[in-house]
Amino acid sequence: MKKKLLFCAALIGSLLTLSVSAAKYSISNTYPAFSVSCTLAGVTRKSADILPETAKETAEESMALEEAQGNTDAACFTYEELSDGTLRITGYDEILNTQNPCHVTIPASIDGKPVSVLGKNCLGTEDSFTYHLTELTISEGITTLESELLEYVSYDLRLINIPDSVISIAENAFLDRNSDSKDNVSIAIGCKETAYAYEYALDNGLACRILSPVLSENSFLTKYSEGTTGLPYYCHYRIVGDMYDYVVVEYLNMETAAEAAGESIDIEQNEFMVLVFEKDSEEVYQCIDSSCLDSDYVDFSLLNGVFYDTFLSFGDWNFDGLCDLVCDQGYFGTGAASFSSLFVYDADESCYVYVPEFSAIDTPQIREDKQSIYSFSRGGANLHYVDRYEYIDGSLCHVARLTQKYTDENSLEIIDERFLDGTWQIYRQETFSPQSSSIDGTIPDSDVYEQAEMLFVDDGYWDL
Repeated sequence: MKKKLLFCAALIGSLLTLSVSAAKYSISNTYPAFSVSCTLAGVTRKSADILPETAKETAEESMALEEAQGNTDAACFTYEELSDGTLRITGYDEILNTQNPCHVTIPASIDGKPVSVLGKNCLGTEDSFTYHLTELTISEGITTLESELLEYVSYDLRLINIPDSVISIAENAFLDRNSDSKDNVSIAIGCKETAYAYEYALDNGLACRILSPVLSENSFLTKYSEGTTGLPYYCHYRIVGDMYDYVVVEYLNMETAAEAAGESIDIEQNEFMVLVFEKDSEEVYQCIDSSCLDSDYVDFSLLNGVFYDTFLSFGDWNFDGLCDLVCDQGYFGTGAASFSSLFVYDADESCYVYVPEFSAIDTPQIREDKQSIYSFSRGGANLHYVDRYEYIDGSLCHVARLTQKYTDENSLEIIDERFLDGTWQIYRQETFSPQSSSIDGTIPDSDVYEQAEMLFVDDGYWDL
């Protein structure tokens, strides 16, 4: 118990004071392009045919972006000639790229010889790190991508366009630059659904930006982006579930005029949408849009630390034996707090229903052993809170708060408040002081925790 308390306090104590600005981002909470049979708490289900509402020239904007990328000067690349007369790219020097270091195109040929291979670490080295790359386009004709291409490339890289000609991609080509991780980085693969790169993306858990829609969800997304939001979607990520399949879609808020002029701008996450597909028919069964989430806790144009492959997670949050959905709304401040939105599965309605109370819970964690949800937060360097929530008669309720307050004398005051008989009551309140001091007169914190341990042991209600 002592170790658990020390760990919890050290974790919370390392966080800086949280300051969350409740940025409002308002978009319509309806779906005019849908024919629907039912709407529940901002969630639309049973979508029928999609009818484009207004054209926002997304196709023209997309073409302008592609034209703005152009070709990167071949002088930026080093290479070696292979036995078959083709070239293997061995390096890239960002300093030499005076055209557009954000959008880089690997040329199809250099000095009249075709390029066939992107070699290991060719996009950057420890001595020549690539800082500004946000989108990479690989020209048609290149066939092979070797390992560790992104080891010395900035995390700002979000999209790699891969042509049909690529037929070999190393298993660790897009490995996370953290040497201890075996996961791929959060990038999207731009390709056709008939390309080898598409199968590679599916097998390796990478998001996709489809160039030629074939699957049902991609036909849906094309019409949705043209007729409903006016924003082209950046990419999507498909998750195969037990009951349904889920497609997470990210929309992008881009300054297309600035991009077309060749100016460098940062790519920012924007709105997300979850499409729930019936497994048999592959028809869209339900649409969950970020417009129905609680904007008091997030600005949807800036979802810090949220990507297409981290937006959606699964778990039984109301402990009814059915899988629920959680949409991540990002971390705030220095990462001291994170918020998310919960959609519990309603078996009677056969759809996911939004739980607004959940959005106010800071850093929620499932505690299946206690059939509850814990929240960890703080009111300053010396004031820490642990909150407990439970489902009572189908409603999410705040049932207890544990306050830990440190005094100037290095004492620890603990207040255990619980919601009992319809009112908040102080269940226990105690102040623990150190029993001894060290030779130099300083007071060891561990003595305080040893004295406070009894509070957590007596009834087992709080188990941190």
